[in-house]
Amino acid sequence: MSRAGVEGTLVLAAVPDRLQPMLDLTGISPLLPAHPTAAQALVGHTPSQNRATA
Repeated sequence: MSRAGVEGTLVLAAVPDRLQPMLDLTGISPLLPAHPTAAQALVGHTPSQNRATA
């Protein structure tokens, strides 16, 4: 079910050290920014900075 006009973003928090290289290798890191903690992800993320363009 989708909601028209609803926007959102997705960021990662507390990514394990062994997973970060995979995110970098696959090119996902720029699309899903990682933050050290959930609190930093909430405070440090601005929704407009990571919008993917098609």
